[in-house]
Amino acid sequence: MRERFPEVTGSFFAVEIVKGTGGLGLSIAGGDNTGNEGIEVIDVKEGGAAAQSGQLQGGDFILEVNGQTLLGQNHTDASHILKSLPPLVKMVAVRPRQRRQSDIASEMAPMMMSVNTSPE
Repeated sequence: MRERFPEVTGSFFAVEIVKGTGGLGLSIAGGDNTGNEGIEVIDVKEGGAAAQSGQLQGGDFILEVNGQTLLGQNHTDASHILKSLPPLVKMVAVRPRQRRQSDIASEMAPMMMSVNTSPE
């Protein structure tokens, strides 16, 4: 998988979902018209087909569905592709590296300062 997407970093994995009449049960964001070429999974709806597969989670990026790349697609086109898939869906996805606690703490420090600042 990595050789097909050399510019993408993270842990690649294959996803297989059997889609019911209710769709995939995903909320997505991104696309090349949003400044982010990837299609990010924002939410996996409880009880939906994606949740039942147990493979995708918020923060994952969908790179390909049934052999069709989503990289470089705009949000509208990616949504249309995802909504028009057949019942058996095969995806290639990537999970970005987990952020270290120290990364999170350093990102939060400026916000904590402003939140904790109170007038005397």
